[in-house]
Amino acid sequence: MTYVVHIWEHHPSPQTWAEADALQARLDCQPAPPNPKFAALAEGLVQAFPHRRDGQTRSPWIEGAPDGRVDHASWALGVDTDLMDRVLPVLVNQALALGLTVYDGQTGEVFLPGNWCLTPEGRTPVNWPEPAVEPVAAAGLDAGRSYLEGRVRALVLPHFAPSGFQLCWRTGLQTHDALAMVRDTALGQQRIEMTPQSWSEQHWDLWMSSEIEPRLPPDLAKWCEPQHTIPLARTQWPELAAFRRRDEQKPYEPSFRCMGPHALDQFLGLYTQWAVRDLLPLLDGCVDLAGYLRLDGREASPEVFLQAAVAGLALAHCAGDPALAERAQSYGQQRVPNPRPDLFHRRLGGLAGFAQYFGMQAQAPR
Repeated sequence: MTYVVHIWEHHPSPQTWAEADALQARLDCQPAPPNPKFAALAEGLVQAFPHRRDGQTRSPWIEGAPDGRVDHASWALGVDTDLMDRVLPVLVNQALALGLTVYDGQTGEVFLPGNWCLTPEGRTPVNWPEPAVEPVAAAGLDAGRSYLEGRVRALVLPHFAPSGFQLCWRTGLQTHDALAMVRDTALGQQRIEMTPQSWSEQHWDLWMSSEIEPRLPPDLAKWCEPQHTIPLARTQWPELAAFRRRDEQKPYEPSFRCMGPHALDQFLGLYTQWAVRDLLPLLDGCVDLAGYLRLDGREASPEVFLQAAVAGLALAHCAGDPALAERAQSYGQQRVPNPRPDLFHRRLGGLAGFAQYFGMQAQAPR
């Protein structure tokens, strides 16, 4: 037998079961273009519960593997009733991570983004136990790395692809390869990265980072090394505290551990919510030199800010900034976690060797 749940995206979310019930009835009849989040959810579900016809593994997809391609605002997804207890926690966690709502009319439950459940009795937090599903079929390091890429592609990339980001592995780095969402802008390449520092098919230790690699003359870019990129930093990670790798790590260290596929999905969902809310707007403001210079040196926010770097000093030099000395001084005071005023004062003197580039882009900071 088939058990049907409905999945949709709507802002704002309903506040009561009655509102959700009425909204589902309306969305069920409302034509709509294909929602890419439905396709991303379908991909994640099939990865977690493959649709095989080998007679050995029972598939929950009685009507065939879902693809999420529907022409209405509400997607009616059918699941084998006998497997619903295994599928539902995974389905709900993946859907909520994508910002989707799951409506279960048979149990009278609606699962909302933000990890909330509405019932006729009220609203309660969603708190699933660790699901019994084993999404990673193959053992070994390659399986764990491939699984991470698949979950990022399903849960994170759909939020950034409309802004021009593409997913790739950055290889040949000094330490570990980095899974990165990248886009090219007039200022340079922007990257949102997660670097697996150790992993298996059941755990991932991740270092999260974001940076801008500006377009500079090659000799000036080399002079900036090792600070030839501009990090986007954060001073604390309260919503991800449960995933800290060790209790003694500093609040600003973006080092996290996910034990099991369920925890990985939760982590990626929470990180994505923050990145869309705070990180992406800052990156959007830095797509060109004028925008970057407006935001550079802005008072550090605990959410995200442009970290002082020699590359930033070089950009201001190319823009013909008449207040380079003041900028270098502010860089030295702002550098997190340890202020280094002498560093930027020394590097400022080195820019005299690149006088030919001063003002070459003639976009003075506003």
